[in-house]
Amino acid sequence: MDIKFEANGFNRMNSFLISKKRIEIRYQKTIKQNSLSDKVGVDFGINSSMTFSTGEQSKKDVHGHDMKSICEKIARKQTNSKAQKKAKEHLINYINYDVKQFDYSSIGTINFEKIRNFKKSTKLTLAWRATLQEKALINQCELRGVRVFGLSSLYRSQRCSSCGWTCSLNRRLLKFSCKSCGFQDNADVNAAKNILRDDLCRIEKGQVTKGEGFFWTEKALSNE
Repeated sequence: MDIKFEANGFNRMNSFLISKKRIEIRYQKTIKQNSLSDKVGVDFGINSSMTFSTGEQSKKDVHGHDMKSICEKIARKQTNSKAQKKAKEHLINYINYDVKQFDYSSIGTINFEKIRNFKKSTKLTLAWRATLQEKALINQCELRGVRVFGLSSLYRSQRCSSCGWTCSLNRRLLKFSCKSCGFQDNADVNAAKNILRDDLCRIEKGQVTKGEGFFWTEKALSNE
């Protein structure tokens, strides 16, 4: 067994874990970053767990479940009940399954939205779900030698990936329709395209007036 693992780049570590039910032998694998130049953006969501700037989105598992259906199942269960814990385990398994379904073979770098400042929710802990998504994606990228960067998600779902006009009215649920240039796209795909643009200038909440639209470009913010 050791010979087989070492032939695949795994080296057995000196330490191991012993518990009442099992003995865990530890292996370590050194992953080199690939030299591919293709870069994509990834948007985390609840309707689609992950949406790539290429348009590729998460799919249902073999049992017909997706992020939305599992989250709805968690919300229906009594808080801290065995049924809710089981539903949360289902979500963890789905996320770990989902990140493995995408084709990473041509990707050198992935930008993902680093979601923070969650609103309180009595149905589902959004921060917990987002953390699961982040960790699963990062782990998958590390295994494949893909560089990965977390970027601020502020205003990226409201920004038009075509002209840069940023306004809350641009997005309505799953549809994105720019009120300036008329560009239309799937809202999650549009957000992923903006996450790809890591050259965009940094925006703080205090820089814009709430409720007003503005052009967000590489060089500056403008209300013109």
